[in-house]
Amino acid sequence: MEILYASCCGLEVHKDSITACLRRLESTGQVPQLLRTFGTTPGALLPRLDWVVAAGCTHVAMESTGPYWKPRKGNQGLRAALVEAAWAASHTKGSLGAQYHRLARRRGKKKAAVAVAHSLLVIAYHILKEGPTYRELGHDYFDKRDTARLQRRLIARLESLGLRVPVESLPQAA
Repeated sequence: MEILYASCCGLEVHKDSITACLRRLESTGQVPQLLRTFGTTPGALLPRLDWVVAAGCTHVAMESTGPYWKPRKGNQGLRAALVEAAWAASHTKGSLGAQYHRLARRRGKKKAAVAVAHSLLVIAYHILKEGPTYRELGHDYFDKRDTARLQRRLIARLESLGLRVPVESLPQAA
């Protein structure tokens, strides 16, 4: 076996314990293996750190098994700020408020807030990239976007309640 490091330590990390395996090349050519298990609290970690340093360990490798730590993607500060702005937008009568209320009924308040935060990020991106001024779409934007679909949905809802309503188009106001 080729010796890469004269002294090294491997850490096996679990939820409640950490096992350390210290291997050090001795002057006789032997490579003894020292195993120690300790807790994950700071009080239990610091004495083991002293043990590893006192042994002259220069390299430590860590292996973790299990979902005890998950990396978070993206800028968490920006996410928090956008979600906070989305909560504020949910109280407005514009398109963002309408989007929040439409989604909150189906998906829940928190997921709706994250969706509105995403919409705010997309709006900011297009304003910075293309330079246009922000144009509010209005609280009824989602209703006007696909009126035939909205009519079908509302008629089906009334029929599910046992009502039949004749549908007639109103004359356009001048």
